[in-house]
Amino acid sequence: MKKVPLGVVIALFSFTSIVFADKIILKNGNELEGKILEKTENSVRFEFANGTRKGEMTLPQSSVKKIIYTISTSNDEILSDYKKQLTQVEKNSADAWYKLGLWCKKRSVKLAVEEKNAYRKSIEINPSHTNSRLALGYQIYKGKWMTEDEIMQAKGYVLFEGVWQKPSEVKETIGKRKQEIDETKTEIENLKKEFETLKIDSTQNVIYEKGTIPNSDKLNNKLPENNR
Repeated sequence: MKKVPLGVVIALFSFTSIVFADKIILKNGNELEGKILEKTENSVRFEFANGTRKGEMTLPQSSVKKIIYTISTSNDEILSDYKKQLTQVEKNSADAWYKLGLWCKKRSVKLAVEEKNAYRKSIEINPSHTNSRLALGYQIYKGKWMTEDEIMQAKGYVLFEGVWQKPSEVKETIGKRKQEIDETKTEIENLKKEFETLKIDSTQNVIYEKGTIPNSDKLNNKLPENNR
């Protein structure tokens, strides 16, 4: 990483361990690390630190090429922006809540929950607010706004293993599985019986009894000389 000239801020570069991880890339190719505190059209103010020692620095926006935020700092900024937007919402206006939802969608995927909540608030105020209903996945079915799940239930389908199916299909699937389980159990019981009663060359008294299998030496001793 390139070093910023000492004239920028000498104290900053006397530190070798920066606590924060936001990265400011300057137009001259230099890079700074710290936590962004404020960004305006004209300047960027950020905090840098080393252990318990902290300092602040302000750069002209014209010298900044781009800023790479850490996840935590980015979340802080998004949350701060959301709170500002929330204070400006006309609380009893369905349209205002719908617009807040659109703002959340455009601002960040991290505001997905807040987006949905804004749409829900909108239809709470005006149950017929079409855009909010559509944004939440509602459809009109038999003259009523319904979610996809509600529509499938109204059509007589049931949700089985994550798939909407007819009750008869579910019953058939369960029946087949039960039959397969019963057949498997029967096969296992038959194998157990075969294993317990299996005999090899009964004239030589070599018998497998209840899982007890003689070792190869004993088997060889029981075989005729010309078969060894």
